[in-house]
Amino acid sequence: MLTLRVNLDDVGEPWALSGRIASVGGSRIEAFCSPHLDISVATYAADRVVWIGEDSDPCDHSCLPTPSIERYSSLIEFEGIAVFLSAGEGSPRLSLVRTAAGCCPIYVSAYDGVITASWRFEDAALARPTRRADIDACRILLDHGPSQSRDTIIAGVHMLWPGEIATFGQDGLAFRPMDEPNVVMPSSLSDHARATDEFMRRMEHVLRPRIKRSASTILELSGGLDSSCVAIAAAGVGGGLNSYALVHDGAMGLQQRARREELISLLGLNDVTHPSGEPGPLASLQSADLSLTPHDDIYRMACVAGVLAHPNADIDLLITGIGGDELSGDDTFFRYDWEVRGLSARSSITAAASRCDMFMRMGIWVVHPMVHPLVVDFCRALPHVIRADRRLHHLTLARAGLSDGFIFPRFQEHYGNLIQFEAARFDFEKALDGTILADLGVREYSALLIKAYEAGYGGFSYSLVHELFDYLKLDAVLKRYLT
Repeated sequence: MLTLRVNLDDVGEPWALSGRIASVGGSRIEAFCSPHLDISVATYAADRVVWIGEDSDPCDHSCLPTPSIERYSSLIEFEGIAVFLSAGEGSPRLSLVRTAAGCCPIYVSAYDGVITASWRFEDAALARPTRRADIDACRILLDHGPSQSRDTIIAGVHMLWPGEIATFGQDGLAFRPMDEPNVVMPSSLSDHARATDEFMRRMEHVLRPRIKRSASTILELSGGLDSSCVAIAAAGVGGGLNSYALVHDGAMGLQQRARREELISLLGLNDVTHPSGEPGPLASLQSADLSLTPHDDIYRMACVAGVLAHPNADIDLLITGIGGDELSGDDTFFRYDWEVRGLSARSSITAAASRCDMFMRMGIWVVHPMVHPLVVDFCRALPHVIRADRRLHHLTLARAGLSDGFIFPRFQEHYGNLIQFEAARFDFEKALDGTILADLGVREYSALLIKAYEAGYGGFSYSLVHELFDYLKLDAVLKRYLT
């Protein structure tokens, strides 16, 4: 949500705020250009606090003798980041502190007395005069996909996650993870409880200030359980919403269109569709946009095309249904050893961060209500019986008035089928020729290519297609920054 480049020598100087940019000398802190983000500067004797967030600065600095970092890191209502600039005792220091809510990726790198932080991966990567691959991070990415880890595939480029603090001074760059979160455990329902009503109320609570601030909102509406529940909550906040979807062809697509038409009619949405395979994920690897960031969405280019197809060109807010799978799961607080702590499930927070990049480059702020801590904690508190098999989603959709045929469709409208179909016609031998991952010592591709040969007879599994895509995707990103 910000782009920052600060020289420690400028930290103690008076900072001027002009529009969305706070600056002094050659240093500047710029807020992402969106009506959904505020920026302000508070001044103390030897310190400055620059705030960028979805609401005004939550701290009343006029009542504080000194700025307090901890007041920000525990906030869960909205996304924001505070930049603390301190020149006390002749030791300039800059600290970045994120609120506990949020999904926007923030990449950080520091070199020769200058710190760079940005939602754009290339800003942090290219700030380093020389670049090399972080081999361990590359292997983790190939083995596990995007994770809530500190290190990225470029050595010296790190991620700052919600609830965390990064500090840069004469001793270098250091990170403080969020405090160990208190995990909400399942309980039981009281008599006459309406969990579905509270589920909607919480999502509406998250969405209301964002939608009210938006000139034009668009919903990602595939017609699946997650996006449909989010759409119902969004429509409960305000009407006149836009929507888009990547729609399949064939019999599955006919079902998807019919189901979506039922929901669109119920909610009064201004909708547009785009073919789900135009372009396909593997074909998209030829696009320069796919080499921008390692934290990315596999259907990036088709999603961008879908939003661009909408006749409303003034969209400033996009709402997704990411995180719904995890709301039904158990032990979603699990983290691998190399990951940092967090409030939401690791898979949902990394998926949300990955989707922000493509829409923010279109000037659109992104909100994921099912990843918000208020929604996550409520669902964790529900008994297993209502979370299992997505029963909470089913009950919510039924009470909204949707048909049984909508809730229990014949075909599973799974986007994984799309890339499996594309893989059967893709020349992996040609695509893997000339990759640099083996030369860098990350991983050979010969065994992977043999799997692709064999799949030409028995068919590509979803896991194999992802393994091949992730290898080619990582190769494309590393080539952009290392060659």
